[in-house]
Amino acid sequence: MSGSSKLPTVPHLTSVLLESSKSFSETLKYLVKHLSDSGPSTALATITPLCRLAVQFEKATWLIMNEFHSLLSYARWTIRHAGAFDNDAFLQIANTCQLARKETVPSIEKYLDRIEMPLMTELRGSYGLETFLRFIKQIPGCWSVRIDLFDDIPEIISLLYSSCGAMMSCLDCVELYSRLLQTRFKDTEWVSLHRDRPDLIWCLDATGCSVEKSLPGLICHYNLETYPGHVATIDTWSTGRCIGSGVQALETLMYWKTSPVLWSIILNYEFPRFFSEASNDGVRYASARLLVVSCGKSEPIVVAQMQWNLE
Repeated sequence: MSGSSKLPTVPHLTSVLLESSKSFSETLKYLVKHLSDSGPSTALATITPLCRLAVQFEKATWLIMNEFHSLLSYARWTIRHAGAFDNDAFLQIANTCQLARKETVPSIEKYLDRIEMPLMTELRGSYGLETFLRFIKQIPGCWSVRIDLFDDIPEIISLLYSSCGAMMSCLDCVELYSRLLQTRFKDTEWVSLHRDRPDLIWCLDATGCSVEKSLPGLICHYNLETYPGHVATIDTWSTGRCIGSGVQALETLMYWKTSPVLWSIILNYEFPRFFSEASNDGVRYASARLLVVSCGKSEPIVVAQMQWNLE
């Protein structure tokens, strides 16, 4: 078709679209899950509008590709029977692409620009919390999902941004292909001239098959809008009891992968020395204890609750 030589092939488009869609959804699911597991309760609410926009975009992507498959089917029928070409599928593709291009994708990109710093601020928490979590990561068998997520936020935002843009670029090409099909197959003289050409029929069949195979991979993740998270019942990060105005409490979450004996050694001997040596704010360690919180999962969550005096 004239004008299509500069476009990537449809099999290449479907391949890139599937990879970009998978990257977009998996990255967002990773962010949602880890915010639910280890972030403060307010952090998950920060990305709720983004999740809703993502589901809208996923639905639009599937709809466009499904209508593109229908358009190719109409083209095959038209070239075989020289009948009237159905224009509804093209109109649906054009309208849905325009909505995604002008509203949904710009909204996603704008939201990604806005949430990076608030998310990092939420995850960083106070100086004492970040210091404590980074210290925990140095202990064999321990890690902090919260700090790992904090360090990954710039890359996560970049991945979401690039995969969303790649998906929209693929959909733009699909719209251009649809426009070319509509122009050709609405031309009755052209259809009559090329009727029953085996090479054209084979090309339309193969292209339609490529698009059809891509549809199961374009999944709408509706659960992104309502992801509960298995530690969502822990409502606050500062429920430790305070003794006097000069004493503050800190809680954090980590998976319990070491023995209680090792935890006792860490809490009673390592933390006092660490905070007295590492803190620049005069933090003096006072006490620490462990709470095991049941979250309905196979692995328990350990809450390390510390109280210290700020001079």
